[in-house]
Amino acid sequence: MNPLQILKNAQNEVPSLRFASGLVGIAAAGTIIVSLMSKNGDPYILAGSVLVGMAVLFIFSVAVTSGVIGGGYAASALIWSINLFFITFLFFTVFAFSSGLPCNWAKFIRVDAAQQCNGYRRYSSGDQDPVRNERSQEVSAFTYDAQVGSGQSAQRWQRLSDDQWIETYPSSNPQSPNYFKRIKRISYSGCDGVVLSKIGDNEFQILIPDKDCPNKGIKFRTSPDQKWIGLPSMYNII
Repeated sequence: MNPLQILKNAQNEVPSLRFASGLVGIAAAGTIIVSLMSKNGDPYILAGSVLVGMAVLFIFSVAVTSGVIGGGYAASALIWSINLFFITFLFFTVFAFSSGLPCNWAKFIRVDAAQQCNGYRRYSSGDQDPVRNERSQEVSAFTYDAQVGSGQSAQRWQRLSDDQWIETYPSSNPQSPNYFKRIKRISYSGCDGVVLSKIGDNEFQILIPDKDCPNKGIKFRTSPDQKWIGLPSMYNII
C-alpha cells in the first residue's frame, strides 16, 4: 500500500488532518534548525509541543464533526483559547529576548537573563544607592598565584573601568596581557561576585568574589554551561 495515498485518503475524510500534517512539518523543520543553530537548544520541547498541537487539532475536529449541540461553540472557544495562549507566549518570549525578563522564562528558553535574576541582593527602603553599595563590595585589583609548568606565576588583575579588567603577567613571564569584560553579578555558594568574560573568547569566564566573601578563591569555566572550577585564593586585594 502507498503511504502517501493512505495519508491523502485520510485527509479527504478528515480535512483537519491537513493542518496536523502542516504542524508536524513546521515542527520538524524547527527542531532541525534549533539543533543546528543552538548548542543549548532543546528540540524535545518543540517535539513535545507538536504532540500537544496534534491532540488539540484532534479535539477540534471531533467537536466540529460530531454533530453534538454546542460542538461548534466548544471548538470556537478552543481556538480563541489557543490564540490567547499564543499571543501571551509570543509577548513573554519577545520581552525575554529584549530585556531578560521574566527571569524564569528567560532561563527556560536559555537567553541571557537580566542582572536581577542572577543573585542581586534585595535592599531595604533605607538604602540610598543600591548600585553604589554593590560596587563598593566589588574587588578592584588582586593578585593570585597561577600554576605555570612546575612553578607559580603571580598574575595581577586590575579593573580599568566599570566594565573592563586586565590580567598582566610578571616580568619573568613576558606574555601579552589578557582583557576581560564584566557581564553580570551572581550569587554562588553563599557569596556574591562578578562574572567576567575574556575578550576574544567570550566562552571563557572568571568569577571574582566580593571583598566581604570569606572564600577568596576565584573560579573559572571554559563555557557558560560548565561548572565553576576553583583557582588559588586572591591576595593584595584592593
